[in-house]
Amino acid sequence: MIATILAAGGRVAQHTNRASVERLLEEPLLQDALVGCLIIVGQAARAITPMLRNWAVLVPWDKLDALADWQGYARLDEVRLRGLWSFARDGLPEAMVALRATSEPPESLR
Repeated sequence: MIATILAAGGRVAQHTNRASVERLLEEPLLQDALVGCLIIVGQAARAITPMLRNWAVLVPWDKLDALADWQGYARLDEVRLRGLWSFARDGLPEAMVALRATSEPPESLR
């Protein structure tokens, strides 16, 4: 599941690096792509076992879990889209760094 989160998170980064929040607000296809990838992150995060969550304490699991809840929205208003954009640009990259650190064993275990 960590690989799924990292892959979908990478696609989110591609979308946010190539676009602006203004473009997101104007383009439904970009909205669908970004929200779809964020939902995948959320669904995969929810599948992470409690043991792994306890080991990876620097990962904001609650925020990643919440991304799965966006699945029920057929259309997002500007406030919600700006909030998702902000998390995609700022919060998710920090979570990805923490996840990458958990997916690589420490030097002492190599």
